[in-house]
Amino acid sequence: TTTELKTTTGALTTWEASTTTKASTTKEVTTAAVQSTTLEPSTTSSGAINLTESDKTTLQVIFNRPLPAFDDQGLMCTSPCENGGICIQPDTCNCTSKWTGPTCLNPVCDPTCSNGGTCLSPNNCTCVENWTGPSCQIPVCDPTCSNGGTCLSPNNCTCVENWTGPSCQI
Repeated sequence: TTTELKTTTGALTTWEASTTTKASTTKEVTTAAVQSTTLEPSTTSSGAINLTESDKTTLQVIFNRPLPAFDDQGLMCTSPCENGGICIQPDTCNCTSKWTGPTCLNPVCDPTCSNGGTCLSPNNCTCVENWTGPSCQIPVCDPTCSNGGTCLSPNNCTCVENWTGPSCQI
């Protein structure tokens, strides 16, 4: 029995070839068999796999990988997946819920940043001038609205009855 092991991208292919020769008084009979089995990678980094063709022949493949399991960055993704993302197929990262993009470098803000705000890290918006709040949804009035007035949009106060002026101060 001859066994040749070949590795492909993330998979292990085994080839087993065997020949049997039987001699009798009248003739010689030779039989041959070739078996090919492809083993897909798993999340384990070491172990053994038994391939049994008959009651008499068992091939045991023992493997020990020095790298982490199948999500090795070099196996399929040319650029590494960042922020806990996992490479799931060639150049495709599966990102966690807090990150997005081809290599999981873009943070996710939920809800999204409004009014020109920028998501700098997960659920952390940086707002432009005149906007504030967790998702930049609250307008800023400077000076602030006085006497019960409400800031409706940047520097635009709506005053309650009997008050007037840019910040409801009159």
